[in-house]
Amino acid sequence: MAERGRGTSRHSQPSSRAASAASSHGSMQGRITLGSTDLSRITQSMDTVVRQMQTRYQQIEQLIEQGVADDREGYGNTNAAADREIERTKKLLRELDRLDEEMEKARRVCAVVRGLKAKVDAASDRLDRAITIQVSTPRPPTRPR
Repeated sequence: MAERGRGTSRHSQPSSRAASAASSHGSMQGRITLGSTDLSRITQSMDTVVRQMQTRYQQIEQLIEQGVADDREGYGNTNAAADREIERTKKLLRELDRLDEEMEKARRVCAVVRGLKAKVDAASDRLDRAITIQVSTPRPPTRPR
C-alpha cells in the first residue's frame, strides 16, 4: 500500500490535497477520480458483499424450505391426530346413544314397577279395609250342620 502524501515515484497515490485540487478544477467538479487499484478494491469488496448476500439468501431459502416441510409434516400429524379425535368422538357418541337406549329401557322398567307398586298398594289398602270391615262387623251366627 502506498503511503499518503506526495510520493517520489510515478506510481504513488496523490495526496488528499492533490485529489481535492484535481476535483475542484472546472471540468472535474463533482467527480471523484479513482485509480485502477481503488477500482480493484471496490470490485473485491462488492464481490465479497455479493457472496455474503448469496450465502445468506441460500440460508434463508433453506430455512423456508425446512419450514414448509415441517409445516407439511405438522399438518400431516395434525390431520392424523384430528382423524383419531374424530373417530374417538364418533365412538363416544355411539356409546352415548347406546346408553340413552339403556336409560330409556330403565325408565320404562321404572314406570312398570311404579305401576305395579301402585297396584300392590291399592290391593293392600283394599285388603286392609276388607279386614277392618270384617273385624268391625259382627258375624252372623254360624248354623250347625
